Amino acid sequence: MTQSLFNNIIVVDDDPDVLSQMDRIFQKMGKKNFKGFPGAEPAIKELESNTSAYDIIFVDVRMPVISGIALVQYIKTHVNKKIRDCFCVPLVGSIGKEDKAIISEFHFFETLTKPIAEKDFLKRFEELE
Repeated sequence: MTQSLFNNIIVVDDDPDVLSQMDRIFQKMGKKNFKGFPGAEPAIKELESNTSAYDIIFVDVRMPVISGIALVQYIKTHVNKKIRDCFCVPLVGSIGKEDKAIISEFHFFETLTKPIAEKDFLKRFEELE
């Protein structure tokens, strides 16, 4: 059995169904350090106040107030290394030309499409680790 790289996990999505689904998936995986947030603002507060680093952050691209892309920009340009070095994975529904351009600008290694299929997610998560 290999050591898990992603133990401290955040999911940021304005859809409560996505947050509950991810919570169920991570519980099945035995991931105890998972937190879900309904928007970027509470996620930023968590990142700034938590003394330990998060390993991976799943971010909904399209959210009201602060978009997922703005959140990723905030993370990747943060002065604090423990925040800046978080591995970010965008969660996307249907992708338009604008989203594709923005996503490609960040050179994301992986994106996840919603709705999330649990079996596919588990396989992809394992591949990422």
